[in-house]
Amino acid sequence: MCDCRCRAPISGTDRCPNSILSWHHCAKHCTKAKKLYNKYKALSAQAYSLDLDKVFPTIQERITYLLSCYAAFMKAYDSRMEYKKYALVPEFWDWGHEMQFKIFQQKIDNCELILQDIYESIKPVIKTTSEKSDKSEDTKDSPIIEETNMLSVVKNFKQKQKRDTEAENNEINAYIRANQQYNKKKNKVVKRLAESLDKLMEGKSTDNNTLILILFIKVLVSLINIGYLQSDYKPELCKKCACGTYVYQRIKNHCKCVLQYTQIDKFLSELSFDALVILADCFNKKSSSLMSPILDDLIGLFRIWGDNLLIGYGAILQWNVDKNRLILEMESQ
Repeated sequence: MCDCRCRAPISGTDRCPNSILSWHHCAKHCTKAKKLYNKYKALSAQAYSLDLDKVFPTIQERITYLLSCYAAFMKAYDSRMEYKKYALVPEFWDWGHEMQFKIFQQKIDNCELILQDIYESIKPVIKTTSEKSDKSEDTKDSPIIEETNMLSVVKNFKQKQKRDTEAENNEINAYIRANQQYNKKKNKVVKRLAESLDKLMEGKSTDNNTLILILFIKVLVSLINIGYLQSDYKPELCKKCACGTYVYQRIKNHCKCVLQYTQIDKFLSELSFDALVILADCFNKKSSSLMSPILDDLIGLFRIWGDNLLIGYGAILQWNVDKNRLILEMESQ
């Protein structure tokens, strides 16, 4: 099933419960997530284009260039880390994202090795310059200045990487612990909802009960949204004119990925916890009596349309005066 829930973390490692607007994020998170994504992409492209083997006339120029490369790698690393922490809960820290960090780490390590080699080669010069600096204040262009910058930059970034790694490990461990409790609660609701759906299907036989129930979930969501299962429900008349017809409710199409499910509980486990609770809590004796004939409508349409029902074609909930209830029918009818 397509995951329509925002991927951004909130209050630590908890996942945002809102629905996706764009860029795998909700209205609250998508703008900043897109901005951070474009930022790290631009900085990454710039970092990838740098050549650590570039030749310069002097060691001083080479050191300056390598330090600028190192700074570019750090910016790319930091921007990707910023996007990762803002836009993705740990379950989406996938192989692709981690591979990019490994590539940057390799470039950073190579840069450090080159700088270390240069440092070893200019040690005698550094020593001589250091001795001369005691006698003269003119050390503006001295290699010792570059060497000091070089070592402090590398040292500070190494410490930052260590802190980032420790923080990530703590986040992942916290996420695992929270998810264990969350999944335990969620599995109970999934079981309760699956049992209610199976009970609703009693005495109704089809070639694919699982798919029927998956399709019915969308119908059920619409029934909940329009208040059909409430005792005070009244069908809404058209307000645009005096035609006297009732407003119909269009059912959103499913993605064909639902065809992969062979068990209803597997499908339900992909829904958010909040959605599962709402769906499970709507089942009672009265509401089931309202759902059952609409489920019969769905089964009848399924026998005609098969897998195309609610996937490639549209269905609507329309008030039927003769039956005194909502009926499910194809929009073209």
